[in-house]
Amino acid sequence: MNTHNIIRTHFENGLMFVIWRDKCFPASIGRNGVIAASDKREGDGCTPLGQYQVIRGIVRTDRICETFVKSKLSIDHNTQDAGWCDEPTHPSYNAYVTKPFLASHEDLWRDDHVYDLVLITNHNMNPVVPYRGSAIFIHIAAEDINEHGVSILKPTDGCLSLRKDDLLTIVNECDEGLIWTIE
Repeated sequence: MNTHNIIRTHFENGLMFVIWRDKCFPASIGRNGVIAASDKREGDGCTPLGQYQVIRGIVRTDRICETFVKSKLSIDHNTQDAGWCDEPTHPSYNAYVTKPFLASHEDLWRDDHVYDLVLITNHNMNPVVPYRGSAIFIHIAAEDINEHGVSILKPTDGCLSLRKDDLLTIVNECDEGLIWTIE
């Protein structure tokens, strides 16, 4: 394994961040913290502990110019009909789907900017186990202003999120086989 190609999630003194090579970026994870991958359940708001490979990315080229994404990862264009099945009993659970799609799914084309750049991890794939969690991505963080007027990253539903420029740095510097580890 290329130890130079790992995003390491770290929690210290109440702050969540990732270490990428010689850089440290603020980050956010699931609103309910972390959980053993074997205990992960659909909709629990937890981020599964473990090590996950990034299998590909998706970018909204109407919001992030293609010239800003120069990655060795496979990066597809996001489209208005892009979705991700989160219905645990459906055969397409935890997979990309094309809308319209009748089963429960998450829209990948959103009004906010969270999925303008998304890295898809291999959590709960090969094999996919119903109810063990879907759509564990690395994506752009939603931000809020705290009571002190400081911008903070909002928790996710189980994904890892970073500020756009930080995520672009990782995407543009990484090699194929990018790994995200959270312990």
